[in-house]
Amino acid sequence: MAKELNLKVAEAIQDDVNKGIVRIDNSLMAQVGVREGDLVEIEGGRVSAAIVARAYPGDIGFSHIRMDGIIRRNAKTGIGELVKVRKAMAKPAKRVVIAPASKGVHIKASPEIFRRGLLGKGITKGDIVSLGGRTRRPMRSPFFDNTGAPQNRYLDDIFSILDESSGFGLGYPDIKFLIVDTFPKGIVVVTDQTKIEFNPEAVEIKDDKVL
Repeated sequence: MAKELNLKVAEAIQDDVNKGIVRIDNSLMAQVGVREGDLVEIEGGRVSAAIVARAYPGDIGFSHIRMDGIIRRNAKTGIGELVKVRKAMAKPAKRVVIAPASKGVHIKASPEIFRRGLLGKGITKGDIVSLGGRTRRPMRSPFFDNTGAPQNRYLDDIFSILDESSGFGLGYPDIKFLIVDTFPKGIVVVTDQTKIEFNPEAVEIKDDKVL
């Protein structure tokens, strides 16, 4: 039976940074009731979500969860702290409002770039996201059919359109974006049917320290 686990936060390896994924042991996935590519809900001082991937060989048998600084910020947690991890009950996003997170940044780009960059990711209002990471292999991600029922399918490299070194062709490397709002509320998954509203003006937010 799926359950909630308390796992210790560990740093992601560099290759996983900005991809929106966390890594845990396969045995822990089974306890939570998820498989690789599913979404897990992470609760520290705040609730957020990420795509789960299997642990690297050196981490097998350990009760920790590897995540990058963005996910730690979104969950309001730090390295060495405990977070609650459970299967995410996500809904398909009908609408997402996104804007640059840094003051003084102004970007003009098609909303389609952001839809493709966020495709398959679980997000919540107030999350910071990066579109600079690249997934080297397909990952299973929750999508939804026309009736709203969840279905799993394998995605190709959903970040292949984004050039990590050039700020995905917009001339801004490593830009962070703020999820200003979502409909419905709670954890949602961006699909190819999601309407993206992009505010080109930077949104000033509280600079939460990444631990």
